[in-house]
Amino acid sequence: MSAFIEEHRERFGVEPICATLGVSASAYYERATGRRSARALEDERLLDVIESLHAENYCAYGSRRMWKALIREGEQVGRGRVERLMSAPAIQFKGSGWYVTDYARGSSAGSKEKSESGNTGEKSDGKSDKSESKAESKTETKSSSDGKEKKKANKEK
Repeated sequence: MSAFIEEHRERFGVEPICATLGVSASAYYERATGRRSARALEDERLLDVIESLHAENYCAYGSRRMWKALIREGEQVGRGRVERLMSAPAIQFKGSGWYVTDYARGSSAGSKEKSESGNTGEKSDGKSDKSESKAESKTETKSSSDGKEKKKANKEK
């Protein structure tokens, strides 16, 4: 775009060309001088710090943890800025290799494995108090519903 403006500036002038292209004239003039903005310079410095911290932490930190690590290092930086800088192709979150499963969350699907693993609050037979009371209430409900069905069948006969 700068090359186009340079080609046609003698004929039309910089301001009319920038207005037509939807670009501010001040941005053109600043770009023409070759100076970099303060934000670009600070981003470059922060990117170096982020890359070194990322490598120190085995490339396992995502943007949130990296933001907290930068604050611990004394950098005043916003979380959104860290997210933007970490989206650069050079910095990729590789994950920690740890996965959260249903068993670790304590869902009902993993309650049997949980009771066999030796958690606290269990009885000596390997069943927890909670799972045993749930099982008892289910059998009571089932047996009481079976009794009602038998009574209905006897009345109909």
